[in-house]
Amino acid sequence: MSNNRSIDKDEMYRKIMPSAQIKERTQEENTLSEPVVEMKKIKDETKPQPSYIKPKLLINVSEHAVNQRREEAMTRLKSCMCDRCIKDVIALAVNKLAPKYIVAYEEDIEREISKYHGDVVTALVNAILIVKNHPRH
Repeated sequence: MSNNRSIDKDEMYRKIMPSAQIKERTQEENTLSEPVVEMKKIKDETKPQPSYIKPKLLINVSEHAVNQRREEAMTRLKSCMCDRCIKDVIALAVNKLAPKYIVAYEEDIEREISKYHGDVVTALVNAILIVKNHPRH
């Protein structure tokens, strides 16, 4: 027969209760020093993520394309570059284009934007000319 006093009650509680194990793990993580935690984060960030973990983005290709090409078009047409005119040009151009929403990885967005180059340039030029002729500032 075993002696009841030889049983460690804390050890038995840890073995039986799963919540006790979780508490121990969190206490161990909290006792880690800050530099070790930082190194752990840095190592995790440098690992390449599998494609199923990478987030897909929902974007309006038309709006993205207008934002990319707006500055160059406004500079070439010598348009006012104040904040109000910039926003008016973007609003007019995006409203002239049909919304084209896609779900894609970040690296695939550029390829999708390049498909609509002609439509975007036309909408931008028209919007810039309207804002140039009727500025609201």
